[in-house]
Amino acid sequence: MEEATDFTRPSTDFQRGWLPDGRALEPGGPNLLQASALLESLRLLNQAGVPAIAAHVARLQARLLQALDGSTRQAEARRLGALLREGRLGPFLGFHHGGSGPDRMDRLLKAGYRQGVFASVREGYLRVAFHGFHTEADADRVAQWLIEAIGTAS
Repeated sequence: MEEATDFTRPSTDFQRGWLPDGRALEPGGPNLLQASALLESLRLLNQAGVPAIAAHVARLQARLLQALDGSTRQAEARRLGALLREGRLGPFLGFHHGGSGPDRMDRLLKAGYRQGVFASVREGYLRVAFHGFHTEADADRVAQWLIEAIGTAS
């Protein structure tokens, strides 16, 4: 609009002409509502501390991997457990598909969604991510989902 950078004009002036250039895309002022939500989120994260959150996530990962001992995913759980002990895992676990095709992985994800487990498949790996807000009960529920959906070793 014409005079879009003249902030002394009322914003309800509907008689202004539209600008034909990049000034028409002027983004307006900062979103104060989102900024206040971001501030509170950052305060919470800083209060807990990133190292404490990372340690919590690692404990949940270890709990899940231990629960998979004896399942058909035991070898994969041991591989990931070794990486976890070496400090070589980030905030998510990537379980190799183990020869499962895309249809089986899709069924696995859908079974998880029905149980409130939200995972994803990327590059052939089942991706399970824990965060600071997850609990031991969440790790146990993920383990139960994987064991029931994939099966146990006989």
